[in-house]
Amino acid sequence: MNPQAQTADTLIHPGWIVPVVPRGAVLENYSIALTGDRITAILPRREAEAISAARVLELPGHALMPGLVNSHGHAAMSLLRGYADDQPLMPWLEQHIWPAEAAHVSAAFVRDGAELAIAEMIRSGTTTFSDMYFFPDACAETAQRLGMRCQIVFPVLDVATVWARSADEYISKGLALRDDVKHSALVTVGFGPHASYTVSEPNLVQVATLAAESEWASGPELARQYPGRLDPELLRLYAKISFRCDGASARETLSRIMVSKTSSPKYFLIVSTTSRL
Repeated sequence: MNPQAQTADTLIHPGWIVPVVPRGAVLENYSIALTGDRITAILPRREAEAISAARVLELPGHALMPGLVNSHGHAAMSLLRGYADDQPLMPWLEQHIWPAEAAHVSAAFVRDGAELAIAEMIRSGTTTFSDMYFFPDACAETAQRLGMRCQIVFPVLDVATVWARSADEYISKGLALRDDVKHSALVTVGFGPHASYTVSEPNLVQVATLAAESEWASGPELARQYPGRLDPELLRLYAKISFRCDGASARETLSRIMVSKTSSPKYFLIVSTTSRL
């Protein structure tokens, strides 16, 4: 940030600016100058008056802050919102969601659902999202077209779905997507093995090995564990792989694979959450 900037594309005068750093700070009567896609100055409003800008936005009564990050999502499922949501997890999946997905999910479904979800996220101040769902290429294309930053983790399962027939096919398609968007400024790609009850240990080993060999990060299907039973050591590990993990035996499997199949303990992120995955 350059407080001496004399010109800018956009100058914003909000009521308050809430930065990430320093923590807890609220800047009143401050302005932000933007040039291109960069913040070039944050400075008191009286000093900002000297900056010549092509566009000036007066936002009294508004707080300006960095965009929110949705760290766990299945954007296309916005089209299934509320469907059988009064059911326990496994009946919800086995009797309702999985049959509905088999009947209706396609690339067009994912594009439409992702576009709806992105519109809702932008409206609520979310500018980045992490996502795992079928046809991740359709979600990635939609995010890029709409200028939304996202982290896509492609699904990996043992069972056939509308997108792939085997774990090898999921991985092959996911790696192809990674190559397609590797130069994107908005989209990153990672592994998304779905859950301890849908991915066998040999396939988890394969994913862990590929992730350990790669230099690209992973994503959003955050591991679900019961509150109060989370391994604090795993919380400190950075994720290249996102994974849902239910129960002690599944956590033990994940920990064992992590230790035996990666060169450095930096490849799994386990996050406790009560939200339905």
